[in-house]
This record gives sequence, C-alpha cells and structure tokens, in this order.
Amino acid sequence: MKKHFFIVLFCWAGAFSLLTAQDTIVFKKGEIKACKITQIKAGELTCKDFSYLEGPDYVYQLKEIREIRFPNGEVQTFNISNDSEPTEMEKMNKVSGEKIRNVTQDSWTPPISFKTYKEKENYYKDQLYFPKFGDPYQPWVAGIASYLIPGLGQITCGEVGRGFAFMGGAAASFFVFMIGVLGSSGYYNDYYIHYIKLLHK
Repeated sequence: MKKHFFIVLFCWAGAFSLLTAQDTIVFKKGEIKACKITQIKAGELTCKDFSYLEGPDYVYQLKEIREIRFPNGEVQTFNISNDSEPTEMEKMNKVSGEKIRNVTQDSWTPPISFKTYKEKENYYKDQLYFPKFGDPYQPWVAGIASYLIPGLGQITCGEVGRGFAFMGGAAASFFVFMIGVLGSSGYYNDYYIHYIKLLHK
C-alpha cells in the first residue's frame, strides 16, 4: 500500500512541477503567451509554445514585449521603444456615421484570448471579479456541480482542463482509499479466520 501511495504522490509532484515550469510573456498589446524560452539575444526572443514543446520555434521582437514572468516568480521588464508606436498617448477619432468620439488607450480594453487557465490566472491575478451579462461563471451552479462530482463545476464555467484535473485528483484519491480499505479488510479477515480456527481446536 505504501508503494502505491508513493507512486501516486510522485506522479502528482511531477505533474505539478511541469505545470509551473513555464515562462509567461506579456506583450505591449495585452496578449499573454505561455511558453518555454530557449534563447534571448540582441533584440529578439526565441521560444516554444508550452502546449507543444516539440513544435517549431517562435521568434518575437523584444520591442513588442512588456515583461517576462519566469517560473521562480522573477519578472523581467523591457522598456524598449518601438519606432512604429507613438511616443505619447494620442487620441484617435473613431467615426461611425454622424457620431464622432475620442478614444484613448485607457478608455478601452483590447480583447484577450487565453489558451490555458494559467494565462488567465496570471492576467486576472489580484483583481476583483465583476459578473457581466452572459458570463459563464455562475458560482451556485458550479458549487452544486462540484459537490456532486469534483471538477464538474470548473467544466460548467468553461475551464475544461482544470475540471478534468480535479476529477483526476479525486479519482486518484478514491483509488488509493479503496486500496487501503481492501488491504485492511483482507488483513482483518485473515486474522479473524485464524483466530476462529484456534478456538475450535
């Protein structure tokens, strides 16, 4: 039983270290990318997509990057100016029919697409959550679903990968528990059978 427990524990430790061993690139446009950085040289950064480390190398210009977050918690910030970008915050005139409004960089939020939950977690870290119309996050639905089946609440919120991770953890814990129950029941059954045989002698 101890052998099985240590095997399961070792597998979970390896999976956790794999999930945390990623670099996060935050671009100036607001996009976030989880990757494994392989090389940083003059003006360029070479990396691999963390979801497919055997895939091709991606090369980005350092002037497009705002900061890099490393797995050990260190954050490296880049203040390289881009010649194609304005040096000062400029107002843009957006024309729609007869309506003209001034839009600045602080008055709107660029759309961000997240590939993994880790990217979403890094972006919304230490920020309050405000529900919006059509939002898939329903706390009461997720709570009831997770109470019935661990991980089902995350799946209903759109976090499928995280939900299956919770399901896997619950299944592994139940598997270890059943090994212990079967082992202990077998031990006690053998003990009592031997004890009864001694009484009948």
